Amino acid sequence: MTDEKVEIREKSESFDIAWVHEELAQVQIRVLSGHKAGVNICTFFNNDNSVLTASDDHSVVIWDLNRGSVSSQLKVHQDIVSGATVSGDNARILSCGWDKKVIHSDVETGSVLCNFDATHIVTCCSFSSDGKLALAATDYDNNVHIYDLTSGTEIHVLKAIHEKTITSCRFTSNGERIMTTSMDWKAKMYDLKSEKATITLKEYHTNVISDCCFTEEERRLATSSWDRTIKIWDVSTGAFRTGGPVTLAKAHQGSVSSCAISADGQHLVSGGYDCAVVVWDVENAIQRLLLRGHTDWVEDVAISTNKRWIASASKDGTVRLWDISQIDKIPFVQEKQEEAGLKVANCTRCGKPFSKATMEDRDESLCVFCRLEQEPVDPSAFLDEVSDVDEDEGLEEDTDEQLQ
Repeated sequence: MTDEKVEIREKSESFDIAWVHEELAQVQIRVLSGHKAGVNICTFFNNDNSVLTASDDHSVVIWDLNRGSVSSQLKVHQDIVSGATVSGDNARILSCGWDKKVIHSDVETGSVLCNFDATHIVTCCSFSSDGKLALAATDYDNNVHIYDLTSGTEIHVLKAIHEKTITSCRFTSNGERIMTTSMDWKAKMYDLKSEKATITLKEYHTNVISDCCFTEEERRLATSSWDRTIKIWDVSTGAFRTGGPVTLAKAHQGSVSSCAISADGQHLVSGGYDCAVVVWDVENAIQRLLLRGHTDWVEDVAISTNKRWIASASKDGTVRLWDISQIDKIPFVQEKQEEAGLKVANCTRCGKPFSKATMEDRDESLCVFCRLEQEPVDPSAFLDEVSDVDEDEGLEEDTDEQLQ
Protein backbone atom coordinates (compact mmCIF):
# COMPACT_ATOMS: atom_id res chain seq x y z
CA MET A 1 0.00 0.00 0.00
CA THR A 2 1.38 3.41 -1.00
CA ASP A 3 0.27 7.04 -0.80
CA GLU A 4 0.51 9.35 -3.77
CA LYS A 5 -1.17 12.29 -5.44
CA VAL A 6 -3.74 11.73 -8.15
CA GLU A 7 -3.09 13.38 -11.46
CA ILE A 8 -6.30 15.19 -12.33
CA ARG A 9 -7.02 16.82 -15.64
CA GLU A 10 -9.79 19.39 -15.41
CA LYS A 11 -12.53 19.65 -17.99
CA SER A 12 -11.20 19.15 -21.48
CA GLU A 13 -12.70 20.27 -24.76
CA SER A 14 -12.85 16.59 -25.72
CA PHE A 15 -15.53 15.93 -23.09
CA ASP A 16 -19.11 16.90 -23.77
CA ILE A 17 -22.65 16.46 -22.42
CA ALA A 18 -25.28 16.99 -25.10
CA TRP A 19 -29.02 16.51 -25.59
CA VAL A 20 -29.62 14.33 -28.65
CA HIS A 21 -33.36 13.61 -28.62
CA GLU A 22 -35.95 15.18 -30.90
CA GLU A 23 -37.96 18.09 -29.50
CA LEU A 24 -41.13 16.11 -28.74
CA ALA A 25 -39.43 12.86 -27.74
CA GLN A 26 -41.09 11.07 -24.85
CA VAL A 27 -37.73 9.75 -23.67
CA GLN A 28 -35.24 12.60 -23.54
CA ILE A 29 -31.57 11.65 -23.89
CA ARG A 30 -28.27 13.18 -22.83
CA VAL A 31 -25.03 11.73 -24.19
CA LEU A 32 -21.79 11.95 -22.21
CA SER A 33 -18.89 11.70 -24.64
CA GLY A 34 -15.14 12.12 -24.47
CA HIS A 35 -13.77 8.80 -23.32
CA LYS A 36 -11.22 7.53 -25.84
CA ALA A 37 -12.29 3.89 -25.48
CA GLY A 38 -15.14 1.75 -24.18
CA VAL A 39 -16.84 2.75 -20.92
CA ASN A 40 -17.17 -0.07 -18.39
CA ILE A 41 -18.84 1.63 -15.43
CA CYS A 42 -21.49 4.28 -14.81
CA THR A 43 -23.08 5.23 -11.49
CA PHE A 44 -25.08 8.15 -10.12
CA PHE A 45 -24.04 9.92 -6.92
CA ASN A 46 -24.30 13.27 -5.12
CA ASN A 47 -28.12 13.22 -5.12
CA ASP A 48 -28.15 12.26 -8.81
CA ASN A 49 -26.33 15.47 -9.72
CA SER A 50 -23.14 13.65 -10.72
CA VAL A 51 -22.16 10.54 -12.66
CA LEU A 52 -18.99 8.52 -12.24
CA THR A 53 -17.60 6.64 -15.26
CA ALA A 54 -14.61 4.34 -15.76
CA SER A 55 -13.11 3.33 -19.07
CA ASP A 56 -10.73 1.22 -21.08
CA ASP A 57 -8.84 4.49 -21.66
CA HIS A 58 -7.41 4.10 -18.10
CA SER A 59 -9.43 7.02 -16.69
CA VAL A 60 -12.13 7.63 -14.10
CA VAL A 61 -14.28 10.68 -14.84
CA ILE A 62 -16.69 12.71 -12.70
CA TRP A 63 -19.47 14.42 -14.67
CA ASP A 64 -21.43 17.38 -13.27
CA LEU A 65 -24.93 17.07 -14.72
CA ASN A 66 -26.08 20.47 -13.49
CA ARG A 67 -23.24 22.34 -15.18
CA GLY A 68 -23.24 20.01 -18.15
CA SER A 69 -19.50 19.46 -17.95
CA VAL A 70 -16.75 17.27 -16.53
CA SER A 71 -15.70 18.08 -12.97
CA SER A 72 -12.47 16.10 -13.08
CA GLN A 73 -10.67 13.21 -14.69
CA LEU A 74 -8.71 10.91 -12.39
CA LYS A 75 -5.76 9.27 -14.14
CA VAL A 76 -4.66 6.89 -11.41
CA HIS A 77 -4.60 3.64 -13.38
CA GLN A 78 -2.10 2.49 -15.98
CA ASP A 79 -4.43 0.07 -17.75
CA ILE A 80 -8.14 -0.68 -18.30
CA VAL A 81 -10.33 0.39 -15.36
CA SER A 82 -12.68 -2.52 -14.81
CA GLY A 83 -14.53 -1.28 -11.73
CA ALA A 84 -15.35 1.96 -9.91
CA THR A 85 -17.87 3.09 -7.33
CA VAL A 86 -18.59 5.95 -4.91
CA SER A 87 -18.90 5.74 -1.13
CA GLY A 88 -22.27 6.36 0.48
CA ASP A 89 -21.16 9.80 1.74
CA ASN A 90 -20.20 10.82 -1.85
CA ALA A 91 -16.71 11.70 -0.63
CA ARG A 92 -14.55 8.86 -1.91
CA ILE A 93 -14.03 6.72 -5.00
CA LEU A 94 -12.92 3.09 -5.15
CA SER A 95 -11.52 1.90 -8.48
CA CYS A 96 -9.72 -1.17 -9.78
CA GLY A 97 -8.23 -2.39 -13.02
CA TRP A 98 -6.04 -4.49 -15.20
CA ASP A 99 -2.98 -2.80 -13.71
CA LYS A 100 -3.55 -5.03 -10.66
CA LYS A 101 -4.40 -2.10 -8.39
CA VAL A 102 -7.25 -1.12 -6.10
CA ILE A 103 -7.24 2.63 -5.50
CA HIS A 104 -9.13 4.59 -2.85
CA SER A 105 -9.37 8.27 -3.83
CA ASP A 106 -10.84 11.47 -2.40
CA VAL A 107 -13.50 13.05 -4.64
CA GLU A 108 -12.90 16.66 -3.63
CA THR A 109 -9.12 16.90 -3.30
CA GLY A 110 -8.11 14.28 -5.82
CA SER A 111 -5.63 12.61 -3.47
CA VAL A 112 -5.08 8.87 -3.29
CA LEU A 113 -5.94 7.70 0.22
CA CYS A 114 -4.94 4.04 -0.21
CA ASN A 115 -3.32 2.13 -3.03
CA PHE A 116 -3.47 -1.67 -2.78
CA ASP A 117 -1.39 -3.90 -5.06
CA ALA A 118 -2.88 -7.21 -6.20
CA THR A 119 -1.15 -10.20 -7.76
CA HIS A 120 -3.58 -10.45 -10.68
CA ILE A 121 -6.01 -8.34 -12.69
CA VAL A 122 -8.76 -6.90 -10.47
CA THR A 123 -12.16 -7.43 -12.08
CA CYS A 124 -14.56 -5.62 -9.72
CA CYS A 125 -14.77 -3.71 -6.44
CA SER A 126 -17.25 -2.21 -3.99
CA PHE A 127 -17.59 -0.25 -0.75
CA SER A 128 -19.34 -1.50 2.37
CA SER A 129 -22.43 0.59 3.18
CA ASP A 130 -20.58 2.49 5.93
CA GLY A 131 -17.61 3.10 3.64
CA LYS A 132 -15.12 1.58 6.07
CA LEU A 133 -14.35 -1.58 4.08
CA ALA A 134 -13.58 -2.31 0.45
CA LEU A 135 -14.12 -5.47 -1.53
CA ALA A 136 -12.23 -6.51 -4.66
CA ALA A 137 -12.00 -9.68 -6.74
CA THR A 138 -8.91 -10.84 -8.61
CA ASP A 139 -8.79 -12.90 -11.79
CA TYR A 140 -6.97 -16.20 -12.30
CA ASP A 141 -6.93 -17.11 -8.59
CA ASN A 142 -10.62 -16.10 -8.16
CA ASN A 143 -9.92 -14.63 -4.74
CA VAL A 144 -11.91 -11.93 -2.96
CA HIS A 145 -9.91 -9.39 -0.96
CA ILE A 146 -11.29 -7.31 1.91
CA TYR A 147 -9.55 -4.07 2.87
CA ASP A 148 -9.84 -1.84 5.93
CA LEU A 149 -9.85 1.66 4.45
CA THR A 150 -9.22 3.38 7.79
CA SER A 151 -5.93 1.60 8.41
CA GLY A 152 -5.16 1.05 4.74
CA THR A 153 -4.54 -2.67 5.19
CA GLU A 154 -5.81 -5.90 3.71
CA ILE A 155 -7.63 -7.76 6.47
CA HIS A 156 -8.90 -10.92 4.79
CA VAL A 157 -8.66 -13.01 1.64
CA LEU A 158 -11.38 -15.44 0.61
CA LYS A 159 -9.50 -17.88 -1.58
CA ALA A 160 -10.83 -19.47 -4.76
CA ILE A 161 -14.49 -19.01 -3.87
CA HIS A 162 -15.39 -19.54 -7.54
CA GLU A 163 -14.03 -21.86 -10.21
CA LYS A 164 -13.78 -19.13 -12.85
CA THR A 165 -13.49 -15.34 -13.14
CA ILE A 166 -15.58 -13.34 -10.67
CA THR A 167 -17.73 -10.84 -12.58
CA SER A 168 -19.23 -8.84 -9.69
CA CYS A 169 -18.89 -8.51 -5.93
CA ARG A 170 -21.00 -6.58 -3.44
CA PHE A 171 -21.44 -6.19 0.30
CA THR A 172 -24.86 -6.69 1.79
CA SER A 173 -26.22 -3.61 3.59
CA ASN A 174 -25.11 -4.75 7.05
CA GLY A 175 -21.59 -5.55 5.81
CA GLU A 176 -21.72 -9.07 7.24
CA ARG A 177 -22.05 -10.88 3.91
CA ILE A 178 -20.89 -10.49 0.35
CA MET A 179 -22.52 -11.49 -2.92
CA THR A 180 -20.46 -12.64 -5.89
CA THR A 181 -21.23 -13.76 -9.43
CA SER A 182 -18.95 -15.66 -11.74
CA MET A 183 -18.20 -17.11 -15.13
CA ASP A 184 -18.68 -20.52 -13.51
CA TRP A 185 -22.47 -19.89 -13.83
CA LYS A 186 -22.86 -19.50 -10.07
CA ALA A 187 -23.78 -16.74 -7.63
CA LYS A 188 -22.81 -17.04 -3.97
CA MET A 189 -23.63 -15.28 -0.75
CA TYR A 190 -20.73 -15.62 1.64
CA ASP A 191 -20.97 -15.04 5.38
CA LEU A 192 -17.86 -13.26 6.63
CA LYS A 193 -18.27 -14.36 10.25
CA SER A 194 -18.69 -18.08 9.61
CA GLU A 195 -16.52 -17.94 6.48
CA LYS A 196 -19.03 -20.11 4.65
CA ALA A 197 -21.18 -19.75 1.56
CA THR A 198 -24.69 -19.59 3.01
CA ILE A 199 -26.36 -19.51 -0.42
CA THR A 200 -25.14 -20.92 -3.72
CA LEU A 201 -27.33 -20.26 -6.76
CA LYS A 202 -26.55 -22.51 -9.71
CA GLU A 203 -28.06 -24.44 -12.62
CA TYR A 204 -30.84 -21.88 -13.05
CA HIS A 205 -28.67 -19.75 -15.33
CA THR A 206 -27.21 -21.61 -18.30
CA ASN A 207 -24.26 -19.33 -18.97
CA VAL A 208 -21.98 -16.77 -17.32
CA ILE A 209 -23.65 -14.76 -14.54
CA SER A 210 -22.50 -11.23 -15.30
CA ASP A 211 -23.89 -9.05 -12.51
CA CYS A 212 -26.12 -8.84 -9.45
CA CYS A 213 -28.01 -6.20 -7.47
CA PHE A 214 -30.24 -5.93 -4.39
CA THR A 215 -33.31 -3.91 -3.56
CA GLU A 216 -32.76 -1.45 -0.70
CA GLU A 217 -33.86 -3.78 2.11
CA GLU A 218 -32.48 -6.86 0.34
CA ARG A 219 -35.90 -8.40 -0.12
CA ARG A 220 -34.97 -9.34 -3.65
CA LEU A 221 -31.76 -10.18 -5.46
CA ALA A 222 -31.41 -9.87 -9.23
CA THR A 223 -28.82 -11.69 -11.34
CA SER A 224 -28.11 -11.12 -15.04
CA SER A 225 -26.56 -13.64 -17.40
CA TRP A 226 -25.13 -14.29 -20.81
CA ASP A 227 -28.06 -16.70 -21.24
CA ARG A 228 -30.09 -13.55 -22.13
CA THR A 229 -32.14 -13.58 -18.92
CA ILE A 230 -32.38 -11.81 -15.59
CA LYS A 231 -33.57 -13.78 -12.58
CA ILE A 232 -35.22 -12.35 -9.46
CA TRP A 233 -34.66 -14.24 -6.21
CA ASP A 234 -36.87 -13.73 -3.14
CA VAL A 235 -34.19 -13.87 -0.45
CA SER A 236 -36.35 -12.35 2.27
CA THR A 237 -38.68 -15.34 2.56
CA GLY A 238 -36.57 -17.98 0.84
CA ALA A 239 -39.39 -18.67 -1.65
CA PHE A 240 -36.81 -19.47 -4.33
CA ARG A 241 -35.96 -22.67 -2.44
CA THR A 242 -39.24 -24.26 -3.54
CA GLY A 243 -40.41 -22.17 -6.46
CA GLY A 244 -37.14 -21.05 -8.00
CA PRO A 245 -36.55 -17.51 -9.25
CA VAL A 246 -38.76 -15.29 -11.39
CA THR A 247 -37.29 -15.02 -14.90
CA LEU A 248 -37.22 -11.87 -17.05
CA ALA A 249 -36.62 -12.88 -20.65
CA LYS A 250 -37.46 -12.43 -24.35
CA ALA A 251 -36.22 -8.83 -24.59
CA HIS A 252 -32.47 -9.01 -25.15
CA GLN A 253 -31.19 -10.61 -28.33
CA GLY A 254 -27.74 -11.15 -26.88
CA SER A 255 -25.94 -11.68 -23.59
CA VAL A 256 -27.09 -9.54 -20.66
CA SER A 257 -24.05 -7.76 -19.22
CA SER A 258 -25.47 -5.79 -16.33
CA CYS A 259 -28.49 -5.06 -14.18
CA ALA A 260 -29.62 -2.39 -11.73
CA ILE A 261 -32.75 -2.30 -9.60
CA SER A 262 -34.41 0.70 -8.00
CA ALA A 263 -34.35 0.89 -4.21
CA ASP A 264 -38.08 0.16 -4.00
CA GLY A 265 -37.77 -2.77 -6.41
CA GLN A 266 -40.29 -1.43 -8.91
CA HIS A 267 -37.94 -0.83 -11.83
CA LEU A 268 -35.14 -3.06 -13.05
CA VAL A 269 -32.87 -2.04 -15.91
CA SER A 270 -30.61 -4.34 -17.89
CA GLY A 271 -27.96 -3.74 -20.52
CA GLY A 272 -26.72 -6.19 -23.10
CA TYR A 273 -24.33 -7.07 -25.84
CA ASP A 274 -27.19 -6.47 -28.29
CA CYS A 275 -26.55 -2.73 -27.66
CA ALA A 276 -29.95 -2.43 -25.97
CA VAL A 277 -31.16 -1.17 -22.59
CA VAL A 278 -34.36 -2.71 -21.23
CA VAL A 279 -36.66 -1.39 -18.51
CA TRP A 280 -38.61 -4.10 -16.69
CA ASP A 281 -41.74 -4.21 -14.53
CA VAL A 282 -40.40 -6.39 -11.71
CA GLU A 283 -43.68 -7.13 -9.96
CA ASN A 284 -45.33 -8.45 -13.12
CA ALA A 285 -42.13 -9.78 -14.75
CA ILE A 286 -42.72 -8.03 -18.10
CA GLN A 287 -40.71 -5.74 -20.33
CA ARG A 288 -41.82 -2.12 -20.14
CA LEU A 289 -39.50 -0.39 -22.58
CA LEU A 290 -36.57 -1.17 -24.85
CA LEU A 291 -34.10 1.66 -25.49
CA ARG A 292 -31.71 1.75 -28.44
CA GLY A 293 -29.04 4.23 -29.44
CA HIS A 294 -25.71 2.69 -28.50
CA THR A 295 -23.64 1.33 -31.38
CA ASP A 296 -21.74 -1.27 -29.37
CA TRP A 297 -22.11 -3.46 -26.28
CA VAL A 298 -23.75 -1.96 -23.20
CA GLU A 299 -21.34 -2.73 -20.36
CA ASP A 300 -23.13 -1.21 -17.36
CA VAL A 301 -26.42 0.40 -16.31
CA ALA A 302 -27.60 2.47 -13.34
CA ILE A 303 -30.82 4.02 -12.02
CA SER A 304 -30.98 7.42 -10.35
CA THR A 305 -32.34 7.58 -6.82
CA ASN A 306 -35.48 9.42 -7.96
CA LYS A 307 -35.97 6.84 -10.75
CA ARG A 308 -36.15 9.60 -13.38
CA TRP A 309 -32.89 8.74 -15.13
CA ILE A 310 -31.26 5.60 -16.43
CA ALA A 311 -27.56 5.62 -17.26
CA SER A 312 -25.95 3.19 -19.68
CA ALA A 313 -22.23 2.81 -20.38
CA SER A 314 -21.10 1.34 -23.67
CA LYS A 315 -18.14 -0.05 -25.51
CA ASP A 316 -18.90 2.68 -28.09
CA GLY A 317 -17.18 5.15 -25.73
CA THR A 318 -20.30 7.00 -24.56
CA VAL A 319 -22.68 7.07 -21.63
CA ARG A 320 -26.35 7.74 -22.30
CA LEU A 321 -28.77 9.22 -19.80
CA TRP A 322 -32.39 8.31 -20.53
CA ASP A 323 -35.21 10.34 -18.94
CA ILE A 324 -37.98 7.82 -18.19
CA SER A 325 -40.13 10.13 -16.04
CA GLN A 326 -42.93 9.93 -18.64
CA ILE A 327 -42.69 6.19 -19.17
CA ASP A 328 -46.33 5.48 -18.25
CA LYS A 329 -47.51 7.90 -20.97
CA ILE A 330 -45.61 6.19 -23.78
CA PRO A 331 -48.05 4.37 -26.11
CA PHE A 332 -45.78 1.32 -26.44
CA VAL A 333 -45.65 0.94 -22.65
CA GLN A 334 -49.41 1.34 -22.37
CA GLU A 335 -49.92 -1.30 -25.05
CA LYS A 336 -47.61 -3.71 -23.22
CA GLN A 337 -49.59 -3.22 -20.04
CA GLU A 338 -52.89 -3.80 -21.80
CA GLU A 339 -51.57 -6.95 -23.44
CA ALA A 340 -50.59 -8.23 -20.01
CA GLY A 341 -53.98 -7.25 -18.57
CA LEU A 342 -52.48 -4.56 -16.33
CA LYS A 343 -53.38 -1.03 -15.37
CA VAL A 344 -51.49 1.59 -13.36
CA ALA A 345 -52.78 2.64 -9.94
CA ASN A 346 -51.33 4.79 -7.17
CA CYS A 347 -50.59 3.20 -3.81
CA THR A 348 -52.75 4.76 -1.11
CA ARG A 349 -49.93 4.48 1.43
CA CYS A 350 -46.72 5.55 -0.34
CA GLY A 351 -48.33 7.29 -3.32
CA LYS A 352 -46.15 5.50 -5.85
CA PRO A 353 -47.65 4.07 -9.06
CA PHE A 354 -47.84 0.31 -9.44
CA SER A 355 -49.27 -2.13 -11.97
CA LYS A 356 -52.28 -4.26 -11.14
CA ALA A 357 -54.47 -6.67 -13.08
CA THR A 358 -57.40 -4.98 -14.79
CA MET A 359 -59.65 -7.96 -14.00
CA GLU A 360 -58.50 -8.27 -10.38
CA ASP A 361 -61.49 -9.06 -8.18
CA ARG A 362 -60.19 -7.49 -4.99
CA ASP A 363 -59.85 -3.75 -4.58
CA GLU A 364 -56.08 -3.72 -4.05
CA SER A 365 -54.95 -0.22 -3.10
CA LEU A 366 -51.42 -0.99 -1.85
CA CYS A 367 -48.35 -1.74 -3.93
CA VAL A 368 -46.60 -5.05 -3.32
CA PHE A 369 -43.92 -3.42 -1.16
CA CYS A 370 -46.40 -1.76 1.20
CA ARG A 371 -48.28 -5.05 1.38
CA LEU A 372 -45.04 -6.81 2.34
CA GLU A 373 -44.40 -4.22 5.06
CA GLN A 374 -47.62 -5.26 6.74
CA GLU A 375 -45.87 -8.53 7.54
CA PRO A 376 -42.18 -7.57 7.61
CA VAL A 377 -39.55 -10.25 7.26
CA ASP A 378 -35.96 -9.83 8.38
CA PRO A 379 -33.74 -11.10 5.52
CA SER A 380 -30.86 -11.79 7.93
CA ALA A 381 -33.04 -14.15 9.94
CA PHE A 382 -33.56 -16.31 6.88
CA LEU A 383 -29.92 -16.13 5.83
CA ASP A 384 -28.71 -17.17 9.28
CA GLU A 385 -31.10 -20.08 9.10
CA VAL A 386 -29.75 -21.22 5.74
CA SER A 387 -26.37 -22.27 7.11
CA ASP A 388 -28.11 -24.77 9.38
CA VAL A 389 -30.00 -26.52 6.59
CA ASP A 390 -29.21 -30.18 5.89
CA GLU A 391 -26.66 -30.64 3.15
CA ASP A 392 -29.03 -32.62 0.97
CA GLU A 393 -31.23 -29.53 0.58
CA GLY A 394 -28.57 -28.16 -1.73
CA LEU A 395 -27.70 -24.94 0.12
CA GLU A 396 -24.32 -25.71 1.62
CA GLU A 397 -21.17 -24.59 -0.12
CA ASP A 398 -19.80 -28.12 -0.49
CA THR A 399 -22.82 -29.66 -2.20
CA ASP A 400 -23.55 -29.81 -5.89
CA GLU A 401 -27.30 -30.18 -5.71
CA GLN A 402 -29.48 -27.57 -7.36
CA LEU A 403 -31.43 -25.25 -5.08
CA GLN A 404 -35.05 -26.32 -4.85
